[in-house]
Amino acid sequence: RRPAHEPLGAELTAAAAQVSALQGFGLDAVRREQLSTEVLGTALDWVLSGSPGAAPGGGTLLLGSELDERGLRFGLERSYRVLARLAQRGEERIELVERANRFRPRTWV
Repeated sequence: RRPAHEPLGAELTAAAAQVSALQGFGLDAVRREQLSTEVLGTALDWVLSGSPGAAPGGGTLLLGSELDERGLRFGLERSYRVLARLAQRGEERIELVERANRFRPRTWV
């Protein structure tokens, strides 16, 4: 809920580092992926808004994903597929796979 013109890269990097650090404190896989999707989703929104510092090809990684539209979409897809594998109910699994497919970048292969 910030203005689109404000840089957000440093905050996103800090949030990603916190998610990674929480794993060392015993954060379960489901919660880790849920937090990862929040961070990656926020980053994707920021990049799509054309915000400053969101230039493609910057080489910055965020939770293992490049900080550009394609990289973040792949990261979100991966996180939602992990959540689908960890889901307890079939309906939840189907919903998570559909979310993964929505974020999947367009490919020609």
